[in-house]
Amino acid sequence: MAVADERGRMVALHEPDRMVFFSDAVVAIAMTLLALELPVPHSDSARELVAQLDAHSAEYGAFVLSFFSVAGAWEGHHTLFAHVARIDATTIGRNVQWLFLVVMAPFVTKLVTSGGAGTVSLRLACYGVLMGLLSIALLRIYQHQRRRDLLDETGAHPLREWARRRAAVLALAVLSIPLAFVVWWAAVLCWVLGPLTLRWLGVWRAHRARRAGG
Repeated sequence: MAVADERGRMVALHEPDRMVFFSDAVVAIAMTLLALELPVPHSDSARELVAQLDAHSAEYGAFVLSFFSVAGAWEGHHTLFAHVARIDATTIGRNVQWLFLVVMAPFVTKLVTSGGAGTVSLRLACYGVLMGLLSIALLRIYQHQRRRDLLDETGAHPLREWARRRAAVLALAVLSIPLAFVVWWAAVLCWVLGPLTLRWLGVWRAHRARRAGG
């Protein structure tokens, strides 16, 4: 199947299934790589084990944060493509950009916990940039699908709500970048609040829908 784009050129449309399966596999690999980067303590006593775990607490905390951040990005991708009827070359290209950012997550996570105190603000800001770009990449896919009318008939209303939630997470990520240079723990709090915001808004929307239905 082919349709004309904004410039009148004919572009081919495809089923999204193959791209979605590929994306799921890439995300799964990226999340696995997060765990492979974790330091493994080697000790002969419980006290030594606790001491080593405490020494690497920053790495373990960064892993948990990144795992749920990538999981939240995947959930957003899954929700979006549940309402995608067709994709074109632009969709594929923008999805590849999103996957590139997902694959960068293990590297940026390790970057945050490496280096001295003099560069901690810059490293934290890099993490905030990655989190923001992940949301921007998903929103760009959504905007293209909506503009080209490539969503299914049921997607318009729920995806508007989805876009508002992604925009809230994006706002927190953008806010974390300057905060990283002022109060580092406030930047981390923004990243923690991102997945929690998605979950809270989803629960609130479901509750509002139940009340409307009742």
